[in-house]
Order: sequence, then structure tokens, then C-alpha cells
Amino acid sequence: MPFVLGIWAAQKFPEIAAKAQPWVKNGSLVALLIFIVAGVSGNASYFVDYIGVVLLAVFLHDTVALALGYFCGAVTGLNEYSRRAVSFEVGIRNAGLGLGWCSRSSTGSVAWPSWPAGGDLGHHRRAGSGDDLVQATRPKGGTGMTVALVTGGNGFLGTAVIDALIAQGITVVCVDLTVKDTPDDRIRRVRADVCDPTELGRVFGQYRPNVVIHLASIVNPGKNTTAEQEYHVDVDGTRNVLAACVEHGVGRIVVSSSGAAYGYHSDNPPWITEDVPVRGNDEFTYSRHKRMVEEMLAEYRVEHPELEQVVFRIGTILGESVDNQITALFDRRKLLKVAGSDSPFVFVWHTDVAGAFAEAVTGNQVGIFNVAGDGALTVDELASRMGKRTVTLPAWLLRGVLRVGRRLGVTEHGPERVGFLQYRPVLDNRRLKEQFGTSPNIRARTRLPLTSPHADPFGRQSWKDRSCPSAFREGTDSVTK
Repeated sequence: MPFVLGIWAAQKFPEIAAKAQPWVKNGSLVALLIFIVAGVSGNASYFVDYIGVVLLAVFLHDTVALALGYFCGAVTGLNEYSRRAVSFEVGIRNAGLGLGWCSRSSTGSVAWPSWPAGGDLGHHRRAGSGDDLVQATRPKGGTGMTVALVTGGNGFLGTAVIDALIAQGITVVCVDLTVKDTPDDRIRRVRADVCDPTELGRVFGQYRPNVVIHLASIVNPGKNTTAEQEYHVDVDGTRNVLAACVEHGVGRIVVSSSGAAYGYHSDNPPWITEDVPVRGNDEFTYSRHKRMVEEMLAEYRVEHPELEQVVFRIGTILGESVDNQITALFDRRKLLKVAGSDSPFVFVWHTDVAGAFAEAVTGNQVGIFNVAGDGALTVDELASRMGKRTVTLPAWLLRGVLRVGRRLGVTEHGPERVGFLQYRPVLDNRRLKEQFGTSPNIRARTRLPLTSPHADPFGRQSWKDRSCPSAFREGTDSVTK
């Protein structure tokens, strides 16, 4: 359009065009330089990482464009001056295409202009056959330029995981039901529901992640949350995320599973390794859903081996502001104990879990890993450290109390929760330590800093020394293997 308007103006208003020509010429040169500087500076890291890969291709591409322009001018009988003008015109237009090619080849998407503001997905181009080459050039398993999409990133664990990713220089796309304001340009917060495959498709198509961390799940259902809603988020949501990963050529997915996937069974081995089958508990919604998700993941490992998987089966997470069903058990004046059961718990600090996720994004490890600290603590040991007493009830009485309490609306927990306390899965973490090492990022630091009988065992009021002598340490005062 500018080219056509320039010809029309020169013919219609020759005197004005002649006077404006120097200004237009100099202005065009300045605009071209600004375009080049902006394009290079905006993609500097990509050029450094990938210039050796695309330099020859872009050079040949532009050379052919310049030669084609000159050849067309010669064939049509233009003089030497005009041939050079046509050659430059064709060449400069294709040079812009070469810059776009370079950006897309290095990042999997055009890196300039900038990303839209959080929540504004804009338009997108669906992945198709033409994207296969693009996906093949993108890093797999966390090498090169990494864009990690995190579902459920606003939650307690999601916040810690995103902090760990940013600390390693990873660009993060946080997907959740709400968009939080953030001053960090390395986080793109987008509103989307994992239960809506169309929304997910827009997000994946817009941001083109090469690694996905799937955390979205209902861990603490509200009183009005139905089993159908939990299934829709936990199972259908995971199905939608996996489908989006395959459709858009994501190289790796890191999934937050749980020790609950093994189930709460009387015949569980004393220490559960990753080779133990996941059985879950049909009567316990969260456990059943985690088992179903793991079965789905197993199917994808067979049908879509190109999608690498890292599955973390996590024990009880502790942290400064942690608040979940298990910590609620320890908030009471007396700790509940089921007669005839030690009810051993395995713990892990939230930043250690986040570090494991970050390393799973940037490292080469794939597979299934139990994530827990060394050792375990029984209810009696926990009570001793917390300066509290225990109340022991037989399983049959506890089931009856919960059955009546739920019918009366006093509690949302039913008799099926007795097994939750009675047969705790105790996670063996040797595979995690062998393949991820014992670096501070994943080193077990489950501390219970009980400096007084009234201390909060989870540090929610005061967490000054995570390594104090009275804290739970690796391999000491614990149930031994």
C-alpha cells in the first residue's frame, strides 16, 4: 500500500513529491534502522543461541531474493539503476521474512511483537502440519529457551514452583481461574479453565510452551463442592491438558500426583517404592482421581512417547503458610490416633518440592518419583514434638462417629476417612535422591521447630530456624526402613 500511494502521489502532485522526497528518503532509512535495532535487541538472546543454526539459511534466503529482483529487472529491460532499485525492494521485503523465520525457528513462535497482557489471549494459529518443523527445532527436556506453562499456578504449591522457575531464568505462563497482578515480566498470567479445552487450546496456541507443569487439582474441596466437580477438574482437566500438549507439540509434562495414588490399604508395604501399583481408594475421591490420572498418564506413555513425562508422587507438604486437610489434624488440642495403627507420616518442605519441579523442567530426568523427606513420624512422635497429647479411638467407633457427624452436617468427612489415618502410605525416596541428587534444591528439610509447647509445628506463626536441634532431621527419631 505505501508503494502504491507513493507512485500515485508522485504522478498527482509532482512538485510536492519532489520537495518531500529527501524527507521521505531519510525518514524511511531511519525507520528501517529502528526496525532492525528493535528486532535484534528484542531477540538478542535468541540470536546468540541460534544464529549458528539459521544464519546460513537466512543468508541464502536473502541472497536469492536480491538476485531474483535483479534478474526480473533485467528480463523486463530496465536500466541498471532501476534493476538495483527493484533488487533492493524485493530483497528488503524478504529480509523481514527472514527475520521472522529466524525468530520462529528459535522460539517456536514469533518473538516480536511482545506477549499480550495477562488474560488477553488474542487470536492464534492452530498447530498443524506446518508446525511440525517448528516444534522439532524447539528445545526438548528443558534445553535452550524454555517456556513453562503452569496450571494452577496461583495456589500454594504453584506459587513456590513459579518462584523456583523464575530463579532459573525460565519464562513462565501461569494459567489459573483468576489473574493476579505481578511486576515480573517473566510471568505471563492468563485466565483459563483446564476444564475448557477451547480455552486451553487458545493459551497453548498463543504462548507455545515446550514444558507444561500440571498442578491444577482440587485438594481441599469446599462444603458445596460435589464429587462431579472434583472429577471434572482432576480427571477431565488432566485429560484436556494432555490432549493440548500432544496437539501443540509440547516436549515434556511434569505432573503433580500424590502418595494417595497408592491408596490407603492394610496390605501396603512398610516403604512404598515407585514400582508398587497405584490402587487408590474408590471411597476416597482424591485418592481415586489420582489413580485414574496415573492410569491416563500410563496410556499416554504408550500412545504418545514423544511427550516426556515426569510424575511426582508427593508426600505431605509443609511450609510457612500451608493449610490443608493434614495440617488441620494437627491444629487440634489433642491428636487423633486410630487404635492399633502407628499412622506414620512422611513430610517434605514446599520449597524442596518446588526445586524438584524446576529441576524436572531443566534437567534430563524422566519417569515417576516419590517426593518426600527421609524417614517418617508416627502420631505419637508428632504429639511429643508438638507438646500435645493423643486421643485413641478404635476404628469401628471412629467410623460410626464420622457417619453420624456427616449426616448431621457437623463434618464433611465420612467413615471412609478412617483408612486415611489408619493406613498411611510411607514413600521411599531413594529413586528421587539417586536421579536428582542431594542438592539443596531437593534435599529433605522437613523440620518441626518446636521451641515451646505452643509452637506451631508448621511455622505459620513464626519460622525462624528450620534447622534447630529440636526439629525433625533426616534419618533421626524416625521410623527406620
